[in-house]
Amino acid sequence: MKELPVYAPYRSTYIRKKKINYAYPFFFLVVFCLFLGIFIFANIASSQEIVKSPFSDLTGNYRYETAIHYLNDQGIIKGYPDGTFQPHRSLNRAEQLKIYMLLLNIDPDPDVFHSCFPDVKREWFAPFVCFAKAINVIEGYTDNTFRPAEMVTRAEAFKMLGELMQWKVSETNDKMYFHNIPLEEWYSPYINFAAQNKLIPETHLNNRDKGYSPHQKIKRGEVAELVFRSLALITAEKGESVDIKNDPILQQLKNQHLSKTPYRMTIKKVAIDLPDKVDLPVPYTPQSPFARWDDTHQETCEEASIYMVDRFYQGKAGGLIDPTTADNGLLALVEYQKNKLFGFFKDTTAEETAKLVRSYYGYETQTVYSPTIDEIKQILKAGYPVVVPMAGKMLINPHYNSSAYHMLVIRGYNEKQFIANDPGTKWGDGWEYDFNNVMNAMHDWEPGNVRQSPKVVIVIFPKTEDSL
Repeated sequence: MKELPVYAPYRSTYIRKKKINYAYPFFFLVVFCLFLGIFIFANIASSQEIVKSPFSDLTGNYRYETAIHYLNDQGIIKGYPDGTFQPHRSLNRAEQLKIYMLLLNIDPDPDVFHSCFPDVKREWFAPFVCFAKAINVIEGYTDNTFRPAEMVTRAEAFKMLGELMQWKVSETNDKMYFHNIPLEEWYSPYINFAAQNKLIPETHLNNRDKGYSPHQKIKRGEVAELVFRSLALITAEKGESVDIKNDPILQQLKNQHLSKTPYRMTIKKVAIDLPDKVDLPVPYTPQSPFARWDDTHQETCEEASIYMVDRFYQGKAGGLIDPTTADNGLLALVEYQKNKLFGFFKDTTAEETAKLVRSYYGYETQTVYSPTIDEIKQILKAGYPVVVPMAGKMLINPHYNSSAYHMLVIRGYNEKQFIANDPGTKWGDGWEYDFNNVMNAMHDWEPGNVRQSPKVVIVIFPKTEDSL
C-alpha cells in the first residue's frame, strides 16, 4: 500500500454568544472523512491488483509465475487448450526457437523461409527454423535433419538464445563459474555468460558449489524466466537494451539488472485457488504382488512406481492391479533394464528412472529438483502423479523397515498429508504421509550418501500433442 500523507487534525469551531455551534464543524468533518476514505480506498485498489491467473495450474506459489504471466500478456508464450501452462514440462526444439523469435520480435515470411531441412517443410515452425538457419544460428544434425520434436537441454537453450542475441561470450569464459562445467565444453561460454549476467535464477547462482546440470531438459517455467530476464539484457555488441516491449515494468527490470541489485519483482498478485484435496485415481500394486520377497522383488520399488503411473495413463482407474498382470509388468521392466538399457536394475537414480520411462513407455518426463510442497500440489492439481525417490530409513511407515533407498508415487494430498501409493507394503494403497516426512525423506540415490543427496521428484506426462 502506498504511504498516505499525514493530515493535521481539524480544529475549526464556530463561536457565537459564548455558545459553540457544532453543526458546521460536524458537516465539514463528515465531508473530510468521506474524501479521506475515497483517497485511501483508491490507493489500496491501485496498489493491490488481485488478478485471477489465466492458467489453472499457476496459483501464486510457482517461483517463475511473474515471468510467465508477463510473457503471456505480451503474446510471447501461451498455455495449453485445457487452460494449464504446465511449467514442469520440457520444450522441443521447434517450440523453443519460436519463443526466442517472438522475444526478438522476428516474424519470418513463411513464403520465403521453408523447406530448409528434410524434416522441416511448411509446418507452423518452418519459418522460424529456416530463418534461424539462414542467419547461421542453428545447424542440423549429421544426417542433415533438424529434429524439431526433440526436447531441448539447458545447454542447447542457452546456446540458441546466445547466438540469436549475439552474446559476447568470449568476455565471460575466462574462468569456471560452476565447478562441473569445464571451460572446454562447447556450452561453457553460454552458461558462463548467462550466469554472470543473472539470466540463471539465484537458486542456482547462490549454490554454485552444487554445480549446474547442463544436460537436464529445460522446463517451460525455466524458459519463461530466461526469456523474461533476457528482456533486460544489454547486448555488448550493440550497446543497447533489447526493449521488445517498452513499458515501465521492463524498464524497472532493466534498471535492476544494470545496478546489479538482486532480482526481486512482482507484477501482479495472483489469487490462490489450490483445492483443499486432490486424490488422483492411480491404481495400486505392491512391488511384490504375490508377497514373494526374493532378491528381485526387494528391489522393484522403482519399477512398481512407474508401472502404477503407466496403468493410470492407460485408463486403469484406482483399485488393486491384478497380481499376475502386475508381476509380469514389473519383471518385464527388470529384464529390459538388464538386457537393453543399463545392464542392471537395482537402485536407479531419478534421472535413470526417468530415462527408463522414456525408453520403455515412450512418455515424456521431467525431473524437478528441490521442489516445494506447493509445487508438488500444483503438479497433482494438473493431473500428474509424482514419483518420489526416498532415503528409505527416513520414511516413517509402521508396516515395514525400508531399505536405504526407496521410491513411491504421490497421487494426491489433503490438508496435512500427501496421499501415496507406496509399493513397499501391501497396505500402501492411499497411504498418508505428513508433508514434512515426505520432504525430509526425499533424496535421490547416491551410494553411501543417500541422506545428503539432492531432493528431486519425477513427473511423467501422458502422451499428448505439444503446444507452446
